[in-house]
Amino acid sequence: MDLPPIKLRRVATPAKEFDFEPLAEQCDVPCHNDKRFGGIVSDVWVEGTDWKFIFSMEGSSFYPQLQIMPEAYHSERFYATTSFRSEVPLPYFSWAEYDITGQAVDYNTSIKGASFMAKNCGSRSNREGIVKEMQNSTFRVDSLSKCLKNAQPPQGGNMKDKVDIMKRYLFHLSFENSREDDYITEKLWGALGSGTLPVYFGAPNVKDHAPPNSIILIDDFETTQDLVEHLNEVARNKTMYDSYHEWRTKPLAASFQQKYNFTHTHSTCRLCRWAFSRLYGLGFDHEFQTVRDTKLSRKVCLDSDGFLLHPIMENWKNMFGEDSDNPARQAPVTLMSPPGGWCKISNPNRSRLMMGGRLRRILWEHDGVVDMTIEAVNITENSVLELMAPTISSSGWSTGTVERGHFIMENDESRVNILTLPRIETATSPIRGSLTLNIPPNALPLKIRVIVDDKDTFHEGAKSSASFFSTLAKEDFYDQIEFFYVPLTTPTN
Repeated sequence: MDLPPIKLRRVATPAKEFDFEPLAEQCDVPCHNDKRFGGIVSDVWVEGTDWKFIFSMEGSSFYPQLQIMPEAYHSERFYATTSFRSEVPLPYFSWAEYDITGQAVDYNTSIKGASFMAKNCGSRSNREGIVKEMQNSTFRVDSLSKCLKNAQPPQGGNMKDKVDIMKRYLFHLSFENSREDDYITEKLWGALGSGTLPVYFGAPNVKDHAPPNSIILIDDFETTQDLVEHLNEVARNKTMYDSYHEWRTKPLAASFQQKYNFTHTHSTCRLCRWAFSRLYGLGFDHEFQTVRDTKLSRKVCLDSDGFLLHPIMENWKNMFGEDSDNPARQAPVTLMSPPGGWCKISNPNRSRLMMGGRLRRILWEHDGVVDMTIEAVNITENSVLELMAPTISSSGWSTGTVERGHFIMENDESRVNILTLPRIETATSPIRGSLTLNIPPNALPLKIRVIVDDKDTFHEGAKSSASFFSTLAKEDFYDQIEFFYVPLTTPTN
């Protein structure tokens, strides 16, 4: 069935009181958005959950609530800000907004100085202090807006078009009003797009963002006088000036393209992607802001006899005095989707096995989990089920007990939750990466649920935390709450 859309709202009111509409831009997950605008700093809720995003493109120097708090996720609070530490970053640069690959300004006809445009003279970065020093130096700085205005626009210049103004100078003072990592505004991207050479003061990590050798960074100079001397030298030397624009003659650096690849997708869609992956327990690639399969694929794979090979391996042992180990079931299994060469049955609706004529195992995949029901007739002995990590080697996998009836297998990236109903008291781990359930006759019929999850490697200290999806799937297993179908294939761009 179709999954219900992720709904984002910007006001803390019941859903019936406001109007959702499908996202205007194409999105690869079902995504509806509240029509209303939330303001410079707004809260965005994911409808039907307690999840709230703090959403803004402003800096935390002026809005302290935008400061990333590493443990905010514990209280279901998340961030969509200019910081790349946000769950959903909102950088000023996007491919739709800026084209920075154009030609450099004409060295011969441009003013051999810098433009500066700012209305606010009360910055947290004290940029105006540096501008004053530069205006009192031998280097020409034309401040054209309200802050420190000392010049009129060049003849024919249009102050309503900042790019047009920047194009008339060799340099532009791209000075931010605060200094925060990743807070890089149109002051830089607009300057790069105009073809001038930005003199940048702002984000300490700007070199992690801007194309290599595309800016002159104030932090590289000990004093303003050192900066002024360098700018005068560059202004007098066309070869030196052109060296700062050499990047324009080549394809953009792969590192830059990769870093900002996600901005091809609208931020609202990316919020929906994040919520979709968390709600349905899929993976989320933070760098590319995309939904992906879990690192240990949930794809259900059986061997030719109908035994489970993936996402974990099923092995019944010592059944009625016999060992049912089947070498055919020891096929190589990796953390990738199992290849069809040995996956005889993939994603079955239901798989039934009869063992010894008295034990029946029914297996099916649904809602992103694997369920088993084990039934028996006239059994007086314990049944033994060994579940093994899906790797050629068990190296890296460990097992443990969360509580009675809840066991886990895990490595650095993935966790497999194994639930039993009735709750089996204990499980043993005879070898690393395996879990053995001794099933007494009075525990039959027995239900088992297998839940595959990615560990949260994004939030600090969250690796040991249960995910929203596994918590929901566990509650459903024991309390039978409503659940939705989760597709085995993830959205594609």
